Amino acid sequence: MSIRSVIWIFLLAFFLAINWLPATRAQTHPAVLIDFDHGTEGALPPGWIWIVQSKEVASGLDSDSPYSGRYSLRLSGGAYDSVARVGINPIRDFKPLVGERYLVSIRCRSEMLDADAWVKIEFIDAQRKRVLGNFFLRPEPGSHDWYLLEGLSPRVPEDTAEIWLNVNLSGTGQLWLDDFSLELWTEGADELTTRRSPLPQVPPPPADAQHPRIYFRPDDVEALRAKIRQIPFRQLAEMILARTAGILVTPLPDEPEPYPDGWEVNHWRYMRQIASQVSDNMELLAFAYLITGDEMYAEEAKRWIKHVCSWDVGGTTSSAYHDDLGRWILSSMSAAVDWIYDTLTPDELTLVRSVLLARGRELYRLQVRPLANQPYNSHAISSLCYLTRVALVLSDLPEAQEWLAFTTRFYQEHYPPWGGKDGGWSEGVSYWKSSVAHALEVAELFRVAAIADLWTKDWYKNTGYFKMYFQPPGSNYANGFGDGAAFDALSNSDYTAMIMFAVGAENGYFKWYAQQLQQRGGRWFADYVRAYCFLYRYSDRLADLEAKAPVDLPRSKAFYDIGQVALHSNLLNARDDISLYFKSSPLGSVSHSHGDQNSFTLSAWNEPLAISAGWYDWYGSDQHYLFNRQTRSKNTVLVDGEGQHYRSIDASGEITAFFTGAGYDLTAGEAAKAYGGKLERFSRQILYCVPDYFLIIDDLKAPKPVHFNWLLHTLSPPHIDAAAGTLQVEQNGVHLHVDFLTPRQLDFEQTDRYYSSGDARTVFKENEVLPETEKPPQYHVAATTRERSAEERFVTVLHPYKKTASPLRFTGTDRGPVYEVRATGDARHDLTLISMQDEATRLRGSGLEAEGRLASVSWVNERPARLLLYEGRRLQIDGFIELDADQPCTVSMEIAEEQAQVVVETDAAETVLRLLLKQTPRPVIDEGQSLSAIVDEDGSVQLRLSPGRHVLQLSWQ
Repeated sequence: MSIRSVIWIFLLAFFLAINWLPATRAQTHPAVLIDFDHGTEGALPPGWIWIVQSKEVASGLDSDSPYSGRYSLRLSGGAYDSVARVGINPIRDFKPLVGERYLVSIRCRSEMLDADAWVKIEFIDAQRKRVLGNFFLRPEPGSHDWYLLEGLSPRVPEDTAEIWLNVNLSGTGQLWLDDFSLELWTEGADELTTRRSPLPQVPPPPADAQHPRIYFRPDDVEALRAKIRQIPFRQLAEMILARTAGILVTPLPDEPEPYPDGWEVNHWRYMRQIASQVSDNMELLAFAYLITGDEMYAEEAKRWIKHVCSWDVGGTTSSAYHDDLGRWILSSMSAAVDWIYDTLTPDELTLVRSVLLARGRELYRLQVRPLANQPYNSHAISSLCYLTRVALVLSDLPEAQEWLAFTTRFYQEHYPPWGGKDGGWSEGVSYWKSSVAHALEVAELFRVAAIADLWTKDWYKNTGYFKMYFQPPGSNYANGFGDGAAFDALSNSDYTAMIMFAVGAENGYFKWYAQQLQQRGGRWFADYVRAYCFLYRYSDRLADLEAKAPVDLPRSKAFYDIGQVALHSNLLNARDDISLYFKSSPLGSVSHSHGDQNSFTLSAWNEPLAISAGWYDWYGSDQHYLFNRQTRSKNTVLVDGEGQHYRSIDASGEITAFFTGAGYDLTAGEAAKAYGGKLERFSRQILYCVPDYFLIIDDLKAPKPVHFNWLLHTLSPPHIDAAAGTLQVEQNGVHLHVDFLTPRQLDFEQTDRYYSSGDARTVFKENEVLPETEKPPQYHVAATTRERSAEERFVTVLHPYKKTASPLRFTGTDRGPVYEVRATGDARHDLTLISMQDEATRLRGSGLEAEGRLASVSWVNERPARLLLYEGRRLQIDGFIELDADQPCTVSMEIAEEQAQVVVETDAAETVLRLLLKQTPRPVIDEGQSLSAIVDEDGSVQLRLSPGRHVLQLSWQ
C-alpha cells in the first residue's frame, strides 16, 4: 500500500469519526483546567492565596483520595463561625472571550459539611474592578463521594480582562475540590442538564402539636373570630376579604424562569414580582380563614401553597439563586401553614413540612448562620425574622430549634449592629423603615411564644427618637444618610412602625408622631393583616396611652451610637424648620452606609438645600456603586480629588462634641481615619446660631502638601461669585447663601454631570455614570485650594433665608490664635470668636471678652439677646453680663424682655458658676433642673452643678 493510500484511509476514518460520534451534548472547547496536581501537600496550590482565614480552619493540597492525579484542594472548618476562603486572582494564562459563555465545572467531595460553601468566579476589568456580579456554584451539604458540580456562566461582559476564582467554607465540615474547568460554550446551552433538588425527609408532627404560633396562640382563635363583628375589625375584615375575592379568580403564575444571559436587573425585578404575588396571596388567604373559620379560604390557600411546593427548592426561587425570593416564600408559607394548620391532611403536612425544612435549611446555611462571624450583613439580619417564623412552625424538629436558638441569641446579644442604646440606625431612615418592621415582628413573635422580651433593650425603647429627629412630621422627604435615605417620603410603613413603638415602649411622643402622619398625610397601617394583629392585641393599651407633643424635648439630638446628629430650629413641624444633619460614625461605610464621614445635609422650610447626591437605582448599580455611595457625592472634603474608603467599617469617624442649648447648637466630628492615611486630622465643627445660620470650621492636616476640595451638592444650580468667595442657591423661594470666609484663594468648579473620577484640581472630570432612569438634575460644586499645603482651615457660613427676608451679611477676620466672624442685619449684630489653637484661649473683640474655645453673642437693638461660651470659664459683655466658673463648662443663654433661659453642661465632679445680669431687676429662679441655685444680694445667681446638662429659667419684673 502506498503512502498516498494510507493518508486517504486515515482522512476518511477521521471524517467518519467526527460525523458519527453520538451528539449527547453540545460541543465545547477546552479553555482552562486546574487539576491541583502541582505543589506541596498541606500548602495552598501555586498562585493561590488566603483571603479570609479565621479560627479553626485549614486549607491545602491533600493526597488522600483525589478525584484524579496527585492532589485535591481541601478546606475544613471546626466551628460554626469558622471562615476559610482561598483564591487565585486572576486565573493564570487565560484570556476570557467577551460575549461568550462558559461551562463552569468542578468535582466535589464532602464529609459532614454544614457550612456556607461556594465556588465563585468574578469578571474583572483592567483596573481590577468587578465588571459583573458574582457567579456561584454551591456544593451540597452533608457527606458525599465525588460528584460533578457545574453551571453555565453569564456572557462575559465588555471590559473583562481576567477571571478570578475563589472558594469558601463558612462553618463546619470538610470539602475537597478537584478538576476545576472553564469550557467555552458554543451552542446548545439549553441542553445543559439540571437536576431537580430532592426534598428532605421529615417525621410526622406530634399528635398534640399546638397551632397557631405566629402572632396568635390556640386560645386566641375564638376571641379573634369574635372580633370580626366589632369596630374597627369589621372594616378591616371587609377590606381583607375583598382582596381575597380577587385572588380566587387569579391564575397561578409559572415558576420564574432563570436569567437568560446572566444576572439582569429587570429580570431580577420580574422574579420579585412573582414571589411577592404568591407570598402575599398565601398569607392573605390563610389569614382570612383564621379570622372567619370559612374553609373556602383555607382550601384556596392550600391551592397556592401546593403550587409553590411544586417549584424546585434549589431552582430559581432558592436563596442561592435570588437573595429575596426564597425567604419571602418561606416566610409567607410558614404563616399560611400555621394559620390553616387544623385543615391540613397528613399527606399535605408531609409535603409542606418538607418544603419548609428545605428552604429554611438553605436560608440558615447561606444567610443567617454566617452572621456569627459577619454581623453587619443587612440582608442576612432581615432573614432572621423569616427564619423565626419557620422555626416556630417546625418547632418539633431539632434543626428548627437550632434556628430559633440562634435567632434568639442574636437578637438578645447583638441586635442591632447598626445602633445601640440611643436608638440610632446608621443605615439611614429608608432602611430603618424596612428593617424595624422585622425587628417589631420578631419582638412580637418572641413575646407571643414566651421566648424573650426584647422591649427591655434600650434600642427598642429609643429608636423612635431616631425617626422623629431625622424625619420630623410634615417632611416632604428625608435628607439624610445611607442608601435610599435622600428623598425618602413618609409612608404608611412609618405610621405602622411608630404606633407599634409607641405601645411597645409606652412612649407618648411616638404616638404623637404617628398621629401627625395620620392627620397630615392620611397615613395608617401598611397592610390590613398587620393592623388586625396589632389592634387585636394592643387596642386598649393604645387607647390608654396619651399622645404627647415633643415641646419639652431638646430641639436637637446626638445619636452617639451611630455618630449622627440632628440640629433643628423646630422639631414640631418640618414646614417651619431649618435643619442640618451631620455624620461622623464609628460604624464606617459598610452595608447600606456611604463614604460620608464629617458630611452634612441641610434643609429649610421643607426644601432640601444641601443634599447627599446621586441616586440609589439598585444595590450595586454603576450610579450607586461609583457615585452615590462615594465621598465625591457628599458635602464633605476630598484630598487631591480622592475621598474616603468605602465598604469598610474602619473608614470611620467620631462625634467629638455636641451641645444643644438656649439659642445655639454645636457639634463636632473627627474623620481623618476614614481617608486611609491621606489625612492626619479632619476636625469639623458646626455652630448653629438658631435659627438663622450655620458656621462650619474645618481643620485639616495631611502628611504632605495637597489640594483640599470642599464639596457642596444641590438640587438647583448655584450662582458662584468666585471673586467674593460666595455662592447662592434658590429652591422654590428658599435661598441658601454660602460664604467661604477663609481661605480666600479658592478655585470653583460646578457640574450637573455624575462624574466618578477626577484629579486634584478638577474633581468632577470624567467617567460619568448615569442613573438607570431619567432623574431631576443635581448640581455638584467643588471649592479647591489654589496652592498645595499640608494644613488648611476652612471657615464657611451657610445662611438659609426666605425670598421675602433680608439676608444677613458676614465678614471674617484672622487675628492669629483667634478667628472672628461677624454677622450684621437690621438692628442686629452677631460676633463669634473661635480659638484656632484647639484649646481654651483668651477671646476678645468689640465688647466681648471670654476665656474658652469659642464665644458668641448676638445683639439686638444694642442689647445682648443671646450668648454662648463653649468649654470655657469666663465671659463678660461690657455693661451687661458677667459669667465666671471654677471649672470648664459650656453655657448658653437666651434673654427676653422679662425672662431668660440658661443651659449649662459640665463634665466636672462639681462646678460652681456665678452669673450676673446687669441692667435687670433681681432675678427669680422659676425652674431649675438637677442643680442647686441661690440669688446673692448683688443679684448674681450662684449655681452648684453636678456633671451633666442643666436648665435654669429666670424671670424678673
